[in-house]
Amino acid sequence: MTRILIAMSALALVLAPSVALAQDVVPVSVIVPYGEWIGAVLPYASNILFAIAIFGLRNLPAHMGAFATAMQAESLISAAINFGRNAIEGATRDKTLTVDVANPVLGEALVYALRFGPSWLLSHIGSPVAIAQFIFARLPLPPEASKPDFVAIAAEAVKKAAA
Repeated sequence: MTRILIAMSALALVLAPSVALAQDVVPVSVIVPYGEWIGAVLPYASNILFAIAIFGLRNLPAHMGAFATAMQAESLISAAINFGRNAIEGATRDKTLTVDVANPVLGEALVYALRFGPSWLLSHIGSPVAIAQFIFARLPLPPEASKPDFVAIAAEAVKKAAA
């Protein structure tokens, strides 16, 4: 409290003579070039905002990082399924797959995931068999479709992905 009183007293002492002297001084305007200042900082604004965002992201809880990893896994699986549908003749987008094209689509999707998925993300999802099951769960299949031999499909896909 005393600091505030001392600061206010000092301000009053500084301003009091200036009011008396202001009567004799010709009015002068001060130009502040804030537009130039903003224009000078603007090219660096995106870098500054990016740095602030990265600093903020490192303080996120661990479950948010797990959520981001899960979203990346979903994105990889969706891209793999789209590739598998495009690679197999007779597999049409937005329609239920028939049993005769489901296994080739699953195989091509798994090859795509193994070739183009980052190794850390693939290890997060699991083994090639687990990735095949993950893809199979998202394929639009009829209810009467039976589960394929995931081990055989994964073994074939690993060979193709390595080639």
